[in-house]
Amino acid sequence: MHFLLALQFLTIIPINIPGEIDERDLAKSQVYYPLIGAGLGLILWGVFFILHDIFPKNVVSTILVMLLVFITGGLHLDGLADTLDALGSRKSREKMLEIMKDSRLGTMGAVGIMSILILKMEFLSCLPRSLSAPALILMPIMGRWSIALPALLFSYARPEEGKGKFYIEGANFKVFSVSTGIALTLILLVMFSLKGIFLLLIVGLVAILLGKYLNSRLGGLTGDTLGFIIEVEEVITLSLLFLFLR
Repeated sequence: MHFLLALQFLTIIPINIPGEIDERDLAKSQVYYPLIGAGLGLILWGVFFILHDIFPKNVVSTILVMLLVFITGGLHLDGLADTLDALGSRKSREKMLEIMKDSRLGTMGAVGIMSILILKMEFLSCLPRSLSAPALILMPIMGRWSIALPALLFSYARPEEGKGKFYIEGANFKVFSVSTGIALTLILLVMFSLKGIFLLLIVGLVAILLGKYLNSRLGGLTGDTLGFIIEVEEVITLSLLFLFLR
């Protein structure tokens, strides 16, 4: 059931989960986030395998990035935009948290979405073909694993309930450990190299720094900030692969 909960939350795939679901189940479903990321990556790689000899590389990269947005329902991009709109307002914590609940897209949010999408497309276009499979598979794995550590270390920012409350407050060391073990196993299977451990450590460090910054500005984390972290970490993953493996 926890795997299905993760699949339901992170994708638009219609999942019917029978029975009652409580906050502990939602928190435990985070264990499977790296596996969901691996599934998304395999879909992207499959589409790349079909299209890479048909269209130019930059066109294929654009299709892949748009496909990832479609499969995830733009969930994390929405969090990215809301977080940037709030931080860009330079207002009080209470006002920033209020801005994040506003469904309207602001200037900073729009710029953030465009920047993240362009960076992903450019990195995928610049990577050699031999690294396309590792990049497409590792990008969503690392992005979804990366929120496990901030959720463990920092508290929920809002006094009232929100979509990220149960995931953040329910995070514990066991959930983090199992999620990390799954992520590390997947990384080593994809990379066949100890560089995978280095990749995990850097992504984890960036996640802590992002969480610390968001905590200092907002007084904690929210569901939107988790989406922000996922999107940033996907770009961090691609940049590290470009720097160290090309």
